[in-house]
Formats: sequence, structure tokens, C-alpha cells
Amino acid sequence: MLRKWQPFDAFERDVQEIRRTFGDFGTALLNNQQERTWAPALDIFMRDNAVHVRVELPGIDPNRDVDIEVSDGVLTVSGERRHEQVAEEEGYWRREISHGTFQRSIALPQGVDPSQVKATYDAGILHLVVPLPVKQSSKVRVEVGTVSATSGEVGSGGREFAEVGSRASSQNQSN
Repeated sequence: MLRKWQPFDAFERDVQEIRRTFGDFGTALLNNQQERTWAPALDIFMRDNAVHVRVELPGIDPNRDVDIEVSDGVLTVSGERRHEQVAEEEGYWRREISHGTFQRSIALPQGVDPSQVKATYDAGILHLVVPLPVKQSSKVRVEVGTVSATSGEVGSGGREFAEVGSRASSQNQSN
């Protein structure tokens, strides 16, 4: 018996199994249903001793629709792109501009001061600058002192070392 091949039957069975196991959690993507969340594109780079984060947010009022916070070493940018109210007579055939809530979180290097984070918004790009902590130099030059052979006091430099060394060699010559 010949049977027509249905390539998505196995996929549909897998989706049903996921639903039985996890409920509807995460199956909206499998069903191609449009969620009311989205994730804006971002770039992260280091320059001038700071972490720079650029988030693509065109059509958003950053003062009204965006929240930026740093908590436990994580920078979180969240907000909402509001859905435009469109008159029915405009006759849309397709709408692809994402809207709804969004959230992006970025782990920051240890020691970052949250009060130093700066944000600007220009031409649809939110630019965050997170200064890196100033590293204290762990390299310290230590002067080597010497102990005077006669007094037992610590000296401060190679000259006394040379004198002690010459006394020791002259004592060896007299013995």
C-alpha cells in the first residue's frame, strides 16, 4: 500500500509530546504563534577602559519606554515597544515590525561601579558605557637592605652590602 509522505507528522507528534510534558511553556515558537516579546539586537565591545553596549531600539522613547539597571554584576536593559494604533482603512498586507516587551541582560566584569554607568540615545541606538574598575598595580619595587656586621642594624642599599662583603673578604685574608 502506498501512503502519501507527510513530513510534518513526526514534528507534530513531537510538539504534542512537549505539550504533555511541559504544558504550553515554550510551544508558541513551535506553533509559529507571534509572541508579544522580542529581543533587540546588540553589540558589546571594549574600548578606552570601558565596556560599551549598543542596543538597537528604533522607534522607542528611551525616557518613557526603557529601564536600565545594574544588579549583582548584571546590566539589564528592558522595556517596551508600543504597538501603533493603525486605522483599518490603511489596508496592511503584512506587519513585521516587532512590538511588545523586551529584556536583554549582560554579565559585567567584577568590580564595576553601577553608579558610573552612562547612557545616551541617538538615531535609534541606545549606547551604554560601563567604566572598568581601575586595577591597582600589584607590582611594587622592594629595596633590599643589609645587616651591618658590627651593629646588626639594617642598612638601605647595595653600598653597605659591598662594605660588608669587603670586610668579610679582608677578615678571611687575615685568617
